[in-house]
Amino acid sequence: MDEAGPRPAHEAPLEELLERTRGLRRELLQRGEFLPPSWSEEASRDLRSEELAGFWLGREATTPGLVVFSRRDSHVFAHIHMEPSGDAAQGALRLAETLLHALPREVRRADVGLSGLEGPQETRFADQAVQRFGGDILVRYSLERALDQNLPARTLPPPSQGSLVPIRSVPLERLAELDWESFRGSPDERLAAETLAEERRSLTELVEGRLGRILEDCSGAIVLSDGRPTAMILVAEQAPGRSIVLDLVVDPTWRRRGIASYLLQGAIDKLTAGGGEAVRLWVTDTNFPARALYERLGFHTVHSARIYRWTAPLR
Repeated sequence: MDEAGPRPAHEAPLEELLERTRGLRRELLQRGEFLPPSWSEEASRDLRSEELAGFWLGREATTPGLVVFSRRDSHVFAHIHMEPSGDAAQGALRLAETLLHALPREVRRADVGLSGLEGPQETRFADQAVQRFGGDILVRYSLERALDQNLPARTLPPPSQGSLVPIRSVPLERLAELDWESFRGSPDERLAAETLAEERRSLTELVEGRLGRILEDCSGAIVLSDGRPTAMILVAEQAPGRSIVLDLVVDPTWRRRGIASYLLQGAIDKLTAGGGEAVRLWVTDTNFPARALYERLGFHTVHSARIYRWTAPLR
């Protein structure tokens, strides 16, 4: 590897890591994602101490950049951030190649997010990554709905069966099972956890506020008389007046009954009554039923993002 090639992030000067991680956080915030204010400093220190893994292209490279990643069982989550440059796509490919070569044999899947690339650069990276390393590309849209306190609430009738209860009154194990079953066979299945245990950990992190403070009055679950949840919505505050729907699922056997509309419109009404300014959510490009629902309730696309997914070849 030449001097300007990717190197382990723990070898990078702290000031360069801070520059890269601040740029990463700034861009994610601009497109409606969330990282806490202290994330850049904490991530830089963790990269230096090797508590967090990553590779780095320094200032001497044509385009400085950084990839950070973490492993959960056989699944790796990574993010590549490049500084703006006409050669950013090539720099991102170099980081992706270094990442994939460093993965242990036990890793079966890697999902890699991107930032710092302009539209044509993202497309170029996606095409070349799939051609060179295999895998495929997921496209996600960030949708937003403005909240207008001057408009009357559009509260929808509740479902004919089941009752709406606080999200924390339902055992997390049951919510994880609902999430797991709801994603299977759906267009978003490829974004779900690979195991129920991993799904439980991910949901626990969301409920504990990893992506924003949970808004209890806007979150809830539809529960049958036997205590079984059939649907849920999880809403978090990411900044004053700005919220995000982290999760909205309905059991496959209970779909097409207006339950998702009821939960989402109810959250919109409560956010509006509380003085909120806007609410966002993410949806996969091929999830046409969900996109139709969101557009019907006033959401419109504000950003898009690509995720490169690498899957280990069968051995």
